[in-house]
Amino acid sequence: MPTISTLNFDIVREDIPFEQGYFYRVIFPDNNADKGYATLYFNPVEIYQGVYNPNYAYGVRLEAGDLVAHLQTFYPHGSPRKSEAMRQGVGTLFLNQIIEDSVSKGARIMYTYATLYDALVTSAFESFLRKNGFEELTNFKRHYFRLL
Repeated sequence: MPTISTLNFDIVREDIPFEQGYFYRVIFPDNNADKGYATLYFNPVEIYQGVYNPNYAYGVRLEAGDLVAHLQTFYPHGSPRKSEAMRQGVGTLFLNQIIEDSVSKGARIMYTYATLYDALVTSAFESFLRKNGFEELTNFKRHYFRLL
């Protein structure tokens, strides 16, 4: 169980039935905080060809069949609202576990996007992504990638 200051939490990973991906939960057993969660899918790079050219967008040569780790949802504290667990490293440890699993699965790149749920929340998430090595796609605002 990772520990940060006084926060204890577990990261639980489950396979997504009928899909190539994982559903994650962050559980804080010491308090009644919302449970965190994330959804990660592994897709071949060809799926993204109709949206944009991944080789051009990412600036890296991806081959047919290369896996993209698509971080579809990421709420380490269970809600985009303020939480006592925020800004204590939970999100970073959670993201690092997801990245480690993506590398183990053979993904070459991780992709995610920041929705416009709330301007302050979106801005905080974008800052978090940049702090953790993600770069914004130049032609697609709020879409981010990170080489693995």
